[in-house]
Amino acid sequence: MKKFISVVSVISIITAVIALILNIRVLFGGSFMFGFAMFSMIRGGTFMSYLGNLLGLLITVAGFGAMGIFGALLSIFKKETARRSAFISGVVMTGMALVSMLFSIFGGRFTIGDIIILLLPALFTFFIVQTTE
Repeated sequence: MKKFISVVSVISIITAVIALILNIRVLFGGSFMFGFAMFSMIRGGTFMSYLGNLLGLLITVAGFGAMGIFGALLSIFKKETARRSAFISGVVMTGMALVSMLFSIFGGRFTIGDIIILLLPALFTFFIVQTTE
């Protein structure tokens, strides 16, 4: 189970980096969007949609980055003090991903990626709890 936490930590860091790269393109006029759907509901090209995309970028990168860093500290570097922070970041990101998936479903833009983005923090949190001694 600790091996799974290590793998998910690396995947979370990769997700944070990909979200940062793809959303910087969105903020400066590109067409990719990788982040939470709840922040991209306004698509009119207005200042509010820019702020929504910026907020989505910050939360996605910070959340998955925190999951990756705290998970790596817990599983790779064997720092038990990181368990609480890893659990909190996993629970927060699971909640954000769940709300985002609901926005995608009700907005008519639901994809398999929404399930993957929900499963990543949910399984991470589950295995953090399972490895508690």
